[in-house]
Amino acid sequence: MVDAMRRRKIRAKKSLGQNFLVNESVADRIVESVGISDDSIALEIGAGKGILTRRLVELAHQVVAVEIDSGLVELLQRELGSESNLTLLHEDILGLDLSYVSSQYDGRRMRVIGNIPYNITGPVIERLLQFRDSIETVVMMTQEEVGLRLSAEPGNKIYGALTAIVGYAYKVERLFRVSPANFRPQPSIQSTVLRLVPYREPPVEVCDDALLVRVIKASFQHRRKMLHHAVNRMLPGSAQRVMQGSGLDLSRRAETLSLAEFATLTDTLRNSGLQ
Repeated sequence: MVDAMRRRKIRAKKSLGQNFLVNESVADRIVESVGISDDSIALEIGAGKGILTRRLVELAHQVVAVEIDSGLVELLQRELGSESNLTLLHEDILGLDLSYVSSQYDGRRMRVIGNIPYNITGPVIERLLQFRDSIETVVMMTQEEVGLRLSAEPGNKIYGALTAIVGYAYKVERLFRVSPANFRPQPSIQSTVLRLVPYREPPVEVCDDALLVRVIKASFQHRRKMLHHAVNRMLPGSAQRVMQGSGLDLSRRAETLSLAEFATLTDTLRNSGLQ
């Protein structure tokens, strides 16, 4: 396929954040990590030149490969279009309704896999949060910084809003690192492979999922300020009664709160009148 790309003058596009995985053994490890079986529905984010796609069609019942680059879609169609269990979608993953894709297979949960371009990692993760009811598991490769952030503990400088929000929806595991030498062109930073498994029951109870996300985001909006500033922005004049009702010290900063404490803060804000 590399020769085919060269013949057709298909090169990685910086505007799309393309860094193609070229190490076959790394590709094997990634696919093995997602746990594909012969009854699995696999959704691949960013099929690229097909190094993961070729493995998926050998293992899965059905593969839905999403690729935004028209040149790569054409190449994949030429190379893999004869595979009866492969559906190629020339789509932007950030605009794709994953619940609709799942509905085409009797609503079965999908196993999601992908080498995620660094420039869309955050939006892709938000997409995976939105459609987590359609997902069985996610194995994604992204920059190492994201893996460290998603698995950070409260009190760590890199613990942030995304850490807490993802931690409410998914169990996060860092599986292994991948060096720049395994890509063409080589990125300037290390990559890591993550596995995200959605919780069927969230790890904490909270009155309103959407409100919890709002409270977390507002709390980290000015992360160096104490929590009472965020509380008063959300519900003016409420800091004192929220502190009394929750038992939380609102002179703390957001980065010190556990997910359970964010749930307590959310419930207290709702009881205090936040809609």
